[in-house]
Amino acid sequence: MSKGLAKNIPHSEPVLLGELIKQVASLQKEVHRELGDISARMATKADVMRLDMALETSTRDLRQDMASKHDLDKAKEELLNDLRPPSKAFDKDARTLIDHGKRILRIERNLAIK
Repeated sequence: MSKGLAKNIPHSEPVLLGELIKQVASLQKEVHRELGDISARMATKADVMRLDMALETSTRDLRQDMASKHDLDKAKEELLNDLRPPSKAFDKDARTLIDHGKRILRIERNLAIK
């Protein structure tokens, strides 16, 4: 250290070299302890790989559980088949064929006219 730099550092009291070495050693121990704590909390490559594998498995399971367009179309068609009235019904007692579709169309036309 140059003499000019040493003159710029104010000292309130003289520091012994032994005391300074003790303080540096104490500070070094504290830094190592803190670094050990940080290292213990840090995620390792294995942790990241495990997390990535779990996320990949979850994503794959979700994609398998999701309904495809074909499944949705099939379910929609089944629902519509259940909701649509049969267009023709056969009255067994009267032995006549009744077309419900024509009757509904007539009612709808009458309602539209009104």
